[in-house]
This record gives sequence, C-alpha cells and structure tokens, in this order.
Amino acid sequence: MIPKSPLLALFVSLVVPSFCLAQNIDSLYATVEERSSADQVRYFDDLAWDHMYTNFAYAHNYALKANALAIEYGLKKSQGNTYNTLGVICRRQGRYEESKGYLRQAKAIWDELDIDTQKVTFHMNMANVVRTQGYVDSALFFGEKGLEIAIRLGDSIRMSSMIVGLGTTYKNMGWYGTAIEYYSQGALIDQALEDTVGLGIYWSNIGDVMLEQGDFAEALKYYEITRGVDKYANNKLNEAITLQSMGRAQQGIGRTDLAAVSFKEAFKLCQEIGDDVLLADILKSQGNLELELGRIPEALSLYDQALDINLSYHDPLIGAAAHLGKGRALKANDELEASIQHLDSANRIASRINYDNVLLASHRSLAEVYSMADEPELAFEHLNAFVNINDRLHNLSIASRVAELENKYELSNKEHQIKQQASLIEQAALTQQLDRTLAGAVILALLILVGGLFAYNKRKQYKTKIGHEQERSQLKTQQIKAVIQSQEDERKRFAMDLHDDFGQLISALRIQANMVGLSTAVKNKINTQLDQMYASLKSIAFNLMPQTLVDKGLSSAVEELCLQLNQLGGLKFKLHTFDITDRLDDQEKVAAYRVIQEVVNNIIKYADASSVTINMTGLEDKLSIMIEDNGDGFDISRLKSGIGNGWRNIQSRLDLLEGEIDLDSVEGRKNSTVSIGIPYYKSRQQAA
Repeated sequence: MIPKSPLLALFVSLVVPSFCLAQNIDSLYATVEERSSADQVRYFDDLAWDHMYTNFAYAHNYALKANALAIEYGLKKSQGNTYNTLGVICRRQGRYEESKGYLRQAKAIWDELDIDTQKVTFHMNMANVVRTQGYVDSALFFGEKGLEIAIRLGDSIRMSSMIVGLGTTYKNMGWYGTAIEYYSQGALIDQALEDTVGLGIYWSNIGDVMLEQGDFAEALKYYEITRGVDKYANNKLNEAITLQSMGRAQQGIGRTDLAAVSFKEAFKLCQEIGDDVLLADILKSQGNLELELGRIPEALSLYDQALDINLSYHDPLIGAAAHLGKGRALKANDELEASIQHLDSANRIASRINYDNVLLASHRSLAEVYSMADEPELAFEHLNAFVNINDRLHNLSIASRVAELENKYELSNKEHQIKQQASLIEQAALTQQLDRTLAGAVILALLILVGGLFAYNKRKQYKTKIGHEQERSQLKTQQIKAVIQSQEDERKRFAMDLHDDFGQLISALRIQANMVGLSTAVKNKINTQLDQMYASLKSIAFNLMPQTLVDKGLSSAVEELCLQLNQLGGLKFKLHTFDITDRLDDQEKVAAYRVIQEVVNNIIKYADASSVTINMTGLEDKLSIMIEDNGDGFDISRLKSGIGNGWRNIQSRLDLLEGEIDLDSVEGRKNSTVSIGIPYYKSRQQAA
C-alpha cells in the first residue's frame, strides 16, 4: 500500500527540507568564504552532484548557489559548468524545457571558450532530454555528434557515456541487437576504467532489453545484479529505477506478491529523493498491477495520482501509458464513455511520439469498448487500425533487422576508432574476399550488361510516359511559385514605401507640432499620438515583410516577431533555437516565416492560450519547427476543410518546400502542438 496522499508526502519531504536548506545555506557559505572564488563555486557544485541521486530539492538549491557565485565572480567556465548541473537536475525532475534552456546557456559559454570536452557533455545531456521526451531522431543526432567529438579527443569516460546513450535510443526504437552491441562496447570501456557504477548501468540496460523482449526471468537476473551495485554506490535514484524494473519482471513471471513489494520500495525511495517523474511512473506500474489483480478501484486511484503528478511535467511516455491503463480499468468497470476519453488520449499521445506499443493497445481496447457500446462502425475502424499497425510493426521488424545489419558497418567503424588494431584484420579479410569473388564479379558484370540491354527499351518507354506527367507537375509548381513570389515582392515593395513615405510624414508632423505655439500638454498629447501612429506603421510594415528576415535570416525574424507579440501583452511567446544554419535561400526563408506566422495567427485568434513556445532545430537534413500552445484545442478536420485561406496558404508553401506538417490537437482539450519539417535543398535534390 502507498500513502493516502502522495502529494502531501512530497510536500513534507521536499518543500520543508528546502525551506530549512535556504536558511542554512548562508551558514554553509560562511565555512568556505575564505577560500578562492573558484573553490567556493566548486564546493556548492559538488554538493549539488552529491545530492543529485538522493534529494533533488537540496541538489537544485546547491546548484543555484554555485551558479550565482560563478556569475558574481565572473567565472565563465564555472558558469558553464553550473548551468550544465542545473540542466541535468531539471531533466531528472521532468522540467524538460528548463533543462534545455540551461544546457543551451552552458553550450554558449563552452563554445565561446572552445572547450571540446564540455561540448561532448552538452550533446550527451541534450540527447538524454530529447530521448526522454520521445524524440528518437533528435536523440540519435545529438548522440552521434557527441560520440564523434569524444572519439576525436580520445576521452574514454565520455565515449562510454555517449555509446551507452545511443544504445538506449536504439533500444527505444526496438533495435535490440544494435542496442546490445552499443551497451557491450560501453561496458568494455567501463571495465577498463574499473567503473563499477557504469557496469551496473550496463547490467540494467541488458535487463531492459530482455524485459522489452518478454524474457522476464532473464531480465530479473540482470536487475538483481544491478541493485547490488546501486546499493553499494548509494545511488538511490538508480536503485528506485531498478526496483521498478524488477517489479515489472516479477509481474511478468506471475510473482505479483514480489512485484508489489518492489514497487512499494521504489515508491519510498522516490519520496526520499523527490523524483516526481519517476514517482508518477511507479504509480502507473502499481496501477497496472492492481488492474491485473482485478482490484479496479485501487487501480483507478493509482492512475489518477500518476496523471495528476504528470500534469506538471507532461512526460508523454508516462501520460500515454497512464491514460491507457485508466481507460482499460474504466472499461472493466463498464464506464464506457469515460473509458473512450482516456483511451483516445493515450492513442493521440502515442501517435504523436511513435509509442507503438501503447498505440497498438489503445486501438485494440477502443475496438472492444465501441463494440460493447453497440457502435460497430467505430469498433471496426479501430480494429482495422490495430490490424494495419500490427502488420506495419511486423514489416518494420523485418526492415529493422536489415537496418541493423547496415548499422553494424557504421558501428564497426566506431569500434575501429576505439580499437585501431582491428583495421589490419579487416583489411586482410577484405583482400581474401576480393580474391574469392573476382571471378564471380566478372560473370555478374556480363549478366548485368545483357540484362541492361534487354531492359533499356522498357526503361526508355517508361521515362517517356512519366516525363509528360513530370512536365505538367513542374509547370503547375512553377506557376504557384511565381504567384507566391509575386505576392512577396509586392509585400516587400509596399512595406518599404509605407515605412519611408509615411515615416517621413510623421516626422514632419512632429516638427511642425513642436514649432507652433501650442501648450506643453497639447504638444505632449500630439507627440504621444504620433508615437502610436509610428508604432502601428512599423507593425504593419513588419507584418508585410520584416526587414530582419531579409537582413539577418529566419531565426532573427521569428525572434523579432515574438518580441513584438510579447509587447502587446496577454500572450507570452518563447523562442528556442538550436544549430540553425543559413541553409535556406531567400524564398525558402520567406515561405517558412509565412508558415510560422500563419500558425501563430491561428493560435492568437482561436486558441485562447496564455503561452506559446516555438522550438526551431537545425537537423542534418532539415529544419524542424515545433509550435506548442496551452490553449483550447481545435478540430483538425474542420481546419483542413474550412473555407478560409489560412490552411491553404500553409499547405501551398510547404508543398513548394516539399515540407511536412503534423497537427496534434483535439477540440476541448488543452495544449496543442504543430510540428513542421522543411528539408534543405540538398536533401530534396537527393530525394528526387
């Protein structure tokens, strides 16, 4: 059993100690104020890391003190280190946007000081954040980039961390063979470094792979080893995670009594260290156990507690799984309407983050609920979706095996850099293989030549057929592009004329008003009105064609847009950018800006939101834009079929850019997300 009020318990265990810490932190400082400024910062930063796995509230306060001292003393490198510490703490607390903000501040300083080792640290921590959020592509991007730097530097410790992180990302993707290979490479390094904690994490990771594959008994063996390491290192956070995993494995082999004990111990540790995100996940696991045992009221209570805590953190994995569990529990309780609402929520979240297990289970449960509710059409719709996804996952499993084989080549290259002597063996093997296959290659070349001559005429006929279709498609695209470019040229010309002509007129009126014999009060009133007119004029000119977009690029223009909107009040805009490079031409920048502008306008008009966050990330092959708001959702089908020009404007511009857009919103539900991907020109050429 768990405490009746976990939120109250959290308040007692976190807020009260933090209050006491705030009173005592000055006395702690008094013990080190005679030391050098760098030592003072290091003292509190070390305290933060010492408490990282035992009490988040203490760790956060110590890190804030270290950061404040680093800023006060002007210690640039220490500022970067303390921002990094705060980023890690916030990630572990589920405050992902805060975490990324701190990590970006750390990277800016490390870039300025050109500290390569800390650049690896940044990529490792960013990969951890985005992987936790379910963004596996971004996690691979940060992971691969960080590993490349670590290998170049020969930094074994960071190399191990990056390799293990990549293994976890591949595990989340279902590439279990590749994941184990990465984990094993990391374990070799940890063994050489005699890193006991690192080896414990290795055993835990292997256990996770076994658990994912349904080998519960084998997974339990690895978790028991891991827990011993966690207790030896006094790592309460990892021990809580291991206990939760042990509970899931014990539940899998039918030992629900042992599972209940493991979950209870994990819950107690979470309360001690103040990890709300893990606490919600454990509550969800306890709910799953109670549901399996048929104790529906207990299960519903646990799911509610998990969802209540997750409201503050919006962890998509926990949210999707908790909604799924509650929907199933409500179905077992014959509360069909409420069940559908929660299963729909699970389905939407899982679809957005590609959480295939929950997506599959939610479609199956929805089919069952709609069948119970005598709605055969909807039941069939979800059953059909279940079958299609199941087939897709089966085909994906086959494709993943092929992709894993291809990925092994890249992995072997990294192993070669870690162990250089492997190159001689590979060269010898390649030479032998070349000798054996030379004769076969000659015969194969002759066959290809004969086959090529036979296929030539067929291919020529096919090219002629599709050539006409491509010409018609290109002509239509060029016509649309010409119309849009003509509109943008006219906007640019009109904005310049408006700013120059009316700006001069306002200046002339201001001079005349100050020259004539008017009272000071009247002059002030006129000047105030002229200021308002000029501000309105600048706003109109900016909306027509921001000069910043022409002069400084897309991210600067979006930043200025957010600044102007924030000045209007009522709605708070935030912009986060990462790795934005100048890889879009002028027309593409304008098109991307118009898409962002149109989405923002829709949020302002219809969402009734108080906060909007725009994230722009430059990936290897495309620009990723994510716009999130906390307002009321909308009907996606109504938006796409509406008579207005907004959606058509967005779609026509994205079509020209060969971009894509994904909408996650439901009418009446808070929080919506618009995800946009714009491939760079080179990527579009390669795709073509």
